[in-house]
Amino acid sequence: MKFPNVRKLLAEKINERKYDSFLKYDFDNDEKFLEYVHSIDPNPGVSDMIKYMKQYYKDNVDEHFDVNYDPDLKDDNNQPTPNEDSKEEIKEEHTTNVKPVKRRLPWATKFQLMFFILFLTAFPIGFLTKLYYHLIPLCLSFIIALLKKYGFIKFNKDYWFNIVTDDHLHNLIEVLIAAFTFSGTISIWLPLLLCSILFVAECTSLIARNGSVLAKIVNRYTAIIASNREALLKFKAELDIYIGFYLIVTLVIGWVSFGGVLLYWQSLQFKYLVARNSKKAFDELGKWMDEVIKNDNSLWIARILFKGLRKIGKFMVNLILPKKK
Repeated sequence: MKFPNVRKLLAEKINERKYDSFLKYDFDNDEKFLEYVHSIDPNPGVSDMIKYMKQYYKDNVDEHFDVNYDPDLKDDNNQPTPNEDSKEEIKEEHTTNVKPVKRRLPWATKFQLMFFILFLTAFPIGFLTKLYYHLIPLCLSFIIALLKKYGFIKFNKDYWFNIVTDDHLHNLIEVLIAAFTFSGTISIWLPLLLCSILFVAECTSLIARNGSVLAKIVNRYTAIIASNREALLKFKAELDIYIGFYLIVTLVIGWVSFGGVLLYWQSLQFKYLVARNSKKAFDELGKWMDEVIKNDNSLWIARILFKGLRKIGKFMVNLILPKKK
């Protein structure tokens, strides 16, 4: 007599219970979630929203929530447990029965897409020739994003708070810093290249769903980029910090100016205060440094270096945080 796989059934029950809790979660009154969704550009359609809701729920509510769990594809206890081939057939049948929602890109998003592609095309020539004309379409794309989300300039507190805390403004500042430094190192452009490629990949994915043959061909290679949006944005925030340390090294070599490095680190200070991903990246780096410092098996030079960096980091944070009365 064959007994059911108890561990598998238990995992299924746990996933089912967690999914029920996910469905009951009040996303509409979660200001952090609303801010998170509002920051996504291009804005997700109805068919994409569930993906972002699941990812947010896992990152902020229940870290053990399975974002890949789908109750429509679970095994039926009244039927024999299907093998892997059967599961693939069920999944394929399920996905083919769901018709993707066609959503046209707004004209503002189309202009953004055009400017990002123009930037990516012109970047190699512009960087090598030091003409930097390619930063013009990049600036325009971020400005359009801000206007698209918040409209033209308004003289009220909420409008400017939204502008200051928006990632598009932070990216625009990065463009200006890269232009100001006239850097001999390509590293300072890497986060901006990543943003541009991610935006193009997401737009390509949306256009492919509308039936564009060319977009479908390109999407075969770019879909993996669009599907890993959150991981790439987290990586970008970490990359910003690593580049900051790298610029200090290049300052010693003489590739960049002191003013450029100082300006870059001031922008990191600003993003630590207002950007969710940047603050999280700094905090995680600080925790990792503290673990190395406390570990007696770590290299003594690493402990001394990290102690110094932690003191400098705390000093820089204290400079920008409001003083307690």
